[in-house]
Amino acid sequence: MRTHTLLSLTLLGLLLWASCSRADDTEPSQAETQEDTSKESTEETSAEEEETKETPEKEKTTEIEEDKDVMILHINNFARALSENQYLLVEFYAPWCGHCKKLEPVYAEAAGKLKEEEEAAGIRLAKVDVIEEKELGDEFEIGSFPTLKLFINGDRKQPLDFTGKKTAEGMVQWLKRRAGPGVPVLDSADSAAQFIDSHNITVVGFFDNLESEEAKVFKELAFDFIDSEFAVSAIPEVFQKYEVKANSVVLFKKFDDGRADFSLSEEGKLDKKNLTAFIKENSMELIIPFSQENADKIFSSSIKIHNLLFINSSVKSQTALLDESRTIAKEFKGKMLFVVLDVTEAMTHVLNYFGVSEKDAPTARIINMETGKKFNIDSGDLNTNSIRQLCLDVLDGTAKPYFKSEEIPEDWNKGPVKVLVAKNFESVALDPTKNVFVEFCEKYADKDDLIIAKMDATANEVESLSIEGFPTLKYFPAGGKEVVDYTGNRDLETMSKFLDNGGEADDSAEVPTNNTSKDEL
Repeated sequence: MRTHTLLSLTLLGLLLWASCSRADDTEPSQAETQEDTSKESTEETSAEEEETKETPEKEKTTEIEEDKDVMILHINNFARALSENQYLLVEFYAPWCGHCKKLEPVYAEAAGKLKEEEEAAGIRLAKVDVIEEKELGDEFEIGSFPTLKLFINGDRKQPLDFTGKKTAEGMVQWLKRRAGPGVPVLDSADSAAQFIDSHNITVVGFFDNLESEEAKVFKELAFDFIDSEFAVSAIPEVFQKYEVKANSVVLFKKFDDGRADFSLSEEGKLDKKNLTAFIKENSMELIIPFSQENADKIFSSSIKIHNLLFINSSVKSQTALLDESRTIAKEFKGKMLFVVLDVTEAMTHVLNYFGVSEKDAPTARIINMETGKKFNIDSGDLNTNSIRQLCLDVLDGTAKPYFKSEEIPEDWNKGPVKVLVAKNFESVALDPTKNVFVEFCEKYADKDDLIIAKMDATANEVESLSIEGFPTLKYFPAGGKEVVDYTGNRDLETMSKFLDNGGEADDSAEVPTNNTSKDEL
């Protein structure tokens, strides 16, 4: 699961995608962040106390001030804000929280959009500094930052957790859906046809009883799918028109097969989790364009094997290959996600990640998001038959993964620090006659039995190594012994002692952390 999370975040970062923070992003807890800043807080306490003695704290009233269209709330004006706004989204934040600082301009943009739109009347955004307003933080059990909660009709007992995208447009759409009239009822075949024809993706719940538990689950789910339109019907005429014989859900779409049917369980129950997965999977095209807009759909998919086709959209033969590949995508639907990337667009970081250049198009790569393994087809061998065969080989476990590598530099062996790439890694690092320590210094330049080397792990991959952060230092002892991770201090004296002891660490040494994780790339 950790590997899948790292891969998803890394790819999103490479695309400069604002994630949504998926389930995969872990935000610092209030306790953890307070612990990190406890020293700083202690040092400032005495100065603050002296200042307080001289200047009395300004008395807080029920007046509501604003900061860039975002209401500033505290214990004295919170109730007033709830009573005056039918839908109030509140951000509970800490001033020193990095995630909160990143969200601040986005949150303000959303607040401005809502304030300007007439149809968004009654919807406002507000924020609470939980460090200063500890009482409110305790009341709403705020444990991480930022936490966003929606208060409806002044109810402070059961606020709703925000589940939308943390973008300005995402927040606006999520709030409008919550504040809207709800799921419409299709009361005739004509109204159903008109509704379905007017949207790209329409999800219709067919229920004998619109007040049943299954219908309620369906209506509640509609709030979280802002990219699709939802409706319900209990009219036999509508059932007959769309050939629906029992309670079920049908997703209508203006691409690929045109529709997908979801049946309830044998007991007639509607499982919210299964329906969510069904809608996400069938809302995507058979071959999905790789873009910022589709990021969430791709990386939240329950399908973890992704087939990526790299093409040049200006070449007719390559777009024709894309069209031909739809048949293969249909064959492997539910087992493999098919994605197309246009190399003519500005995606240098993505191309580098997969070891693909613009001149390689058309070419294909398959990546297993759970194992991190990648598989490829040489451009010269790319056709629908080779793509189909690679899919089969990957699924049955017989395909051999590939690892990207730079070319071996001509002068890789000239300096005291040898330069490694994937192509010369095994012959150098795993040389049974030599000890090898990757990324060090020049102290051991004259030792024949010790090689000091370095390798750019962002451009070179080795099957036997898992690199989680940078810099990572590893010691490869002679004689084929087990690789040793260097975890000591990164100073000359400590590392020299480590090497002089044959790769044995000084237990008393402090263990440092890597400066940069792969997530941050």
